Amino acid sequence: MSLNAYIWAANLPLSVCNGTPFRVLLQLADRADDLGYGAYPHVSTIAERLECSERTVQRAIKELRACDLIREGDQRWVEHLDPRYRPTVYDVLTTALRYTEERGGGLETRGDT
Repeated sequence: MSLNAYIWAANLPLSVCNGTPFRVLLQLADRADDLGYGAYPHVSTIAERLECSERTVQRAIKELRACDLIREGDQRWVEHLDPRYRPTVYDVLTTALRYTEERGGGLETRGDT
């Protein structure tokens, strides 16, 4: 759980993100690290928590990607899982993550693998 990523998402203006995409973003931010890397809950888990369909979650993820609030992350985070059941890894594009990458940081330079 990342309080930093969650707070970043919770403080986004409604004009940027609202409704179901906002709730999905909060679910992803809750499971990312402090910078926003490595959120990989299953779509079915998000749907169950939000009491909506998996298709609704998939549409919300598509919208969040289009709004440049999330992106596909490093899939190595889920290498240890059976390939048949691997969820997609997403990065929540927090201000801290963007700043780190602009300055040449990121997972490789931080030593995380």
